[in-house]
Formats: sequence, structure tokens, C-alpha cells
Amino acid sequence: MNPALASLAEDYKVCKVNVDTNQALAARYGVSSIPALLIFQSGRIVAQHVGVTPAETLRSELASLSARSPTGKS
Repeated sequence: MNPALASLAEDYKVCKVNVDTNQALAARYGVSSIPALLIFQSGRIVAQHVGVTPAETLRSELASLSARSPTGKS
């Protein structure tokens, strides 16, 4: 998913976490398969993807979420 994340990082805040070294965080969010992508809005998980997801699919979803946000930002 690295090329997709690099593309999205130009317009959105993207954080990568190594689940091998951050097992407690992975457990907290129920990540049991990788790659896993959690999309947060206002501190809550609003979408989740497991496996490789095309950048355009993610960009479309993020744009939709941003449009519904009171501030227009995710």
C-alpha cells in the first residue's frame, strides 16, 4: 500500500505503524491482518480497509468523508 499512502499523504495526514513493534496499539484497534488501514475522523474510526486498496478508492472515500465533516477536513 506504500504508493497509495504516499499519494494520499500529499493531501491528508497519514501515519504508518509497524504492528510488530507496536503490538499493543494493533491490539487496541483490532488489527490482526496487514496491511490494514484505519480512517479516523474527529478521533473515531469511520472506515477500515484490510488488504491492498487502490489509491483512487481511498481518495474517493476520504473526499466523501471530508464533504460530510462540519469543518470540511478529516
